[in-house]
Amino acid sequence: MLNSIEGVYNLMCVVIRLLGTIPGPVVFGYLIDHTCQLWQQEVGQISGSSFVPATGTSSSCSSSSSSGESGGSCLLYDNRNMSINLLVVLMSVKALAVASFAAALYYSKRSQIKEEND
Repeated sequence: MLNSIEGVYNLMCVVIRLLGTIPGPVVFGYLIDHTCQLWQQEVGQISGSSFVPATGTSSSCSSSSSSGESGGSCLLYDNRNMSINLLVVLMSVKALAVASFAAALYYSKRSQIKEEND
């Protein structure tokens, strides 16, 4: 499979897809869960610092992932911290992308491969 250019290209596409699709949701899910201030564990139980009444209705937040220390849906987010965290992550990824493009441009100009003119 790796003896041909097509096989190497296909393997590269699989690796790029895995690196592009798996870490993003994990990182953003962690950041969103990290900014939760009030968790609903079960209806009628104390969650965080307040009591969730047994009304039979679910919370307005449909996220049901857990952050390790508590489970259930998040009832209250810290919007300011969430926006700062997301901005820092997105700007870091953009800075890494710009640095990668700059390095690729720098090293491509130093390449000894000559272009063919038609």
